Parts: sequence; C-alpha cells; structure tokens
Amino acid sequence: MHFEFGSRVGIWRLCRLFDELQVDVTFNACALALERNPPLCEWLRARQHDIHGHGFRWYGPDTTIGARMTKDDEREEIRKAVASVQKTTGQRLRGWMVRSFPTMHTRELLVEEGGFVYDSDSTNDELPYFVTVTGKPFLVVPYTKVYNDTRYLIHPTYSTPRHFFETLKAGLDYMLDEARRAGGGRMMSVGIHPRWSGQAARAAAIRDFITYARQQDGVRFMRRNEIADHWIASFGREPATTEG
Repeated sequence: MHFEFGSRVGIWRLCRLFDELQVDVTFNACALALERNPPLCEWLRARQHDIHGHGFRWYGPDTTIGARMTKDDEREEIRKAVASVQKTTGQRLRGWMVRSFPTMHTRELLVEEGGFVYDSDSTNDELPYFVTVTGKPFLVVPYTKVYNDTRYLIHPTYSTPRHFFETLKAGLDYMLDEARRAGGGRMMSVGIHPRWSGQAARAAAIRDFITYARQQDGVRFMRRNEIADHWIASFGREPATTEG
C-alpha cells in the first residue's frame, strides 16, 4: 500500500512544493496512473511541467508483465501510453523511460513510433548523447540512480533526509566547480518518487536542496524536454558510433 501513499498524499505535497518554489519539473508517469488520478491531470494541465512516458503500466524486463512482453506487445504499450497521456494531460509524449532498464526492442520502437525525441533509459553518462537506431540518430538524456531517493531503500541507504540533501549538495557543488574551472555545462538529474520523497521529512530535503541550488550562480532548472531541445539545437542530430 506504500504506492497508494504517493497518489493520495505524497504527490500533492510535492506539487505544493513545486508551486511554492515556482520550479518546473518533469513528471515520469505511467499513463494508467494518470488515468486513475484526474485531479492530478487537471493540475498538470494548468502548469508547464513535462510528462515523461513511463509506460502505460509500470513495465520492464524485471517485471512479470515485461518479462512476457513481445515486441508487438511493447509496441502496443507505447501506443496506448501516448494516446492516454495526450487525452488526460493534453501533452504529446516526447521522452520515454522503462522501469529499471529497457527491453531489447524499446529504443527501436520509439524511433518507429515517430513522435519521440529522446529516451532516458540510460545511467551511463552525465550529458546527453546520440545513438544510432535503425540507421537514424536518436538522443539519450541520461537518468541517475545516485541522485535518487531510491537510496532510502537500497543499500547503502540514506539514514535521514539530511543525507539525501548532503549528497545532492555535494554533487551540485562539485559539478559547479568543474564547470567553472574547465568551462562548459553540466547536467544533474535528480530522481524522486511521491511515495518516498512525498513523506514530510523527506520533502523537506527536496525543499532545502531546491532553495540552495537556486542561490548558486549558473544553475538553471530545466525540464527534460527543454534539455533535449537545447542539445539538438546546439549540436544537431550528430551521427553516432553506438548502435542503440
């Protein structure tokens, strides 16, 4: 039942926080979860947050659903998610991330679908990069499992919310120092979940980090769609040497 805390309580605590701090974020959401929470969809329609595709259901190769999924099944999963999110939030999905890790077909199916600009099914870099999928360049905007509240549960865990805040602060400080010394930009993804960071004490860590980050020169909060658009506008769709 800890998942239900996220949709009943945690998500609204975080929504109020984003409103209070006036920061736009990316919601990595399963389409079915949005269908079952119309008030959240209404809230999203009134704001500028991104919706990032996380499946119609929460699927992946490490789930019973995902393990049995054929290529055609996954194609239908993507199609249903796109249609559903468009209906509930008014947004066309442009990015995608499967639970834990993608199937062998995911990236190919995203390119085939035609409306996706990028995926975040990777934690292997700190900056976006292009891969080649069926002969076409496709953007990857990496995710993170380090600056992520899953560490409240996965060993070694955060004993208190303060540990999460300190990890985020240390990462930001180091990246800012690198950028100032060497030039160029850095990207710091932060992943949070309403069932975990929507708890009051843990939400305080998110509040404190956002407040701290906004006080630093050179920090800009960007949604993942913005990052993808910026990268493509700055570097074009470069041919890649990596086959996705």
